[in-house]
Amino acid sequence: MTRQEKDTETRVNTAPQGHDASVIAKGALVNFLGTMAKVIKSATFILLTRLFGAEVFGLYILAWSVIDLVSKVGNFALDKGVLKFVVEYRSDGHNEAVYRTLGHAIAIGLTLSAIIAGFLSLLAPVIAVRVFDKPELESMMYVLALTIPFLSFTQIVLGAVKSLKIMKFDAYIKSVAEPLFLFGGAAVCFMVGWQFNGIAIAHLVAAIGGSVLAVFAFRHFFSWRQCLNGMKQIRLWSELTRFSLPVMGYEFLYILMMRLDALMVGYFLTAMQVGIYAVAIEIALTTKKVRQWFDPIFAPIISELNHRNHISRLGHNFALVTRWVLTVNLAFLFCMVLFGRELLSLFGSEFTAGVTCLIVLSLSQFLYASVGSGDTLLIMSGHPYLNLGNTGIVVALNFGLNL
Repeated sequence: MTRQEKDTETRVNTAPQGHDASVIAKGALVNFLGTMAKVIKSATFILLTRLFGAEVFGLYILAWSVIDLVSKVGNFALDKGVLKFVVEYRSDGHNEAVYRTLGHAIAIGLTLSAIIAGFLSLLAPVIAVRVFDKPELESMMYVLALTIPFLSFTQIVLGAVKSLKIMKFDAYIKSVAEPLFLFGGAAVCFMVGWQFNGIAIAHLVAAIGGSVLAVFAFRHFFSWRQCLNGMKQIRLWSELTRFSLPVMGYEFLYILMMRLDALMVGYFLTAMQVGIYAVAIEIALTTKKVRQWFDPIFAPIISELNHRNHISRLGHNFALVTRWVLTVNLAFLFCMVLFGRELLSLFGSEFTAGVTCLIVLSLSQFLYASVGSGDTLLIMSGHPYLNLGNTGIVVALNFGLNL
């Protein structure tokens, strides 16, 4: 092979990788701006703790931890299924299959999440009194259970938009609009005297508002009429649900892993201590948000490259994303170590007791980020059961160490 031929081959091989890097960088920038917009969420938490106090905030976090965990069953990871199959069907030019997938996902997701919400409402007294010995938790759980169908719908619809490698609507709705709805709703509830269930009511308002905005975002790129036609002859066990089942298991275990500490603190300790721990972990999870800049845009690229069997190109992109994530996370870790106490004091003087907890949690999140987007790579490349097994082992270890 001549030097000219080698140069030509190099340009051919590296050009797609350069394009991928550009797409990932642009998508990550949009998600970064969305994360920066989540300062609104942090400001909301500061407002909530200042208005409602550490104890009420702790009860809210405990109730939401239960709801967030169970809602993963209602969502059934159908947003990930939509993300995978819409990319593949569009790549192959199967427009009818695209709308059949969207119709099935929305119908199954809404039905299942409504059932889960009703079931959880029935169990609310048992969970509040017999499990956590906190009767005041019951009313919060009733309100928050109503958010499950709206959250599921929003995730599925935005999953379809993200399959087009368009990240801005997810960032606008999840990172800006919903926190603003929560912020405004909580302030109004406090002013009218709903000082106990006000946070939960504001959360429900935010979930409804996010769903309404998702409807308008979806119609920019897809037809609702064709989605309704795609709901005909729904099959509960299909390629979509077969893929989503192990992913749902992984997401359930992942949220259990993330929420297990708060649940066990709530089981053994007071609501105020739950509130302090929840604020510490919320700040520590800032390091996790770095991956959230990249994963939403990286996921459809993984699906497309795996579908086309471009493995070398996929490996190059994975290494690139991992390097970027680690670099930024290291800076976040130093910030937590240096300014952790000052950050906690923003929520109230009683929260500074969690500074050691904050540093330890930040370090653990940094170590977790060191594997890059490995779980996303496994899921979108068609190996969800391997990811499920890995997460199951981590949850078992977490539970054992908590005891």
